[in-house]
Amino acid sequence: MNANTFYEILNGSWSIALSFVVVFLLIYLYGIARTISLRTFLFNQTLPEQFAIAILVADFGHGVVRGGTWLWRTWGAGPMPGWLGGVIISGALIGTAGILCKMRVISVARFGHWPWIVCTLTMLAFLAYQLS
Repeated sequence: MNANTFYEILNGSWSIALSFVVVFLLIYLYGIARTISLRTFLFNQTLPEQFAIAILVADFGHGVVRGGTWLWRTWGAGPMPGWLGGVIISGALIGTAGILCKMRVISVARFGHWPWIVCTLTMLAFLAYQLS
């Protein structure tokens, strides 16, 4: 087995595991949402609910990126179709939002808002530099 095949096996396994986490978190959050009002669920979440949503968003985005890359590499890693590039970019944006949400949930109580804001500004500066 060559290194690329081994990498794709790992990538596929990781994508499957992320899919299970996303489904589990959707079921978990659905169970909570059924027991409280929609207004409370949307605007007055407890910390565990906030963190579950942040993990869900980050892992969903990560799964989309990994799954899209897995498909592309499985199809021979030739020129990437435009639609697949769009899917991967969308997954990266969703995953980034989830990562920032995780940072916000964890950091606000102890450090305030600066960690996730500085992270956002650093990523935007990196993107601006790379795209210029």
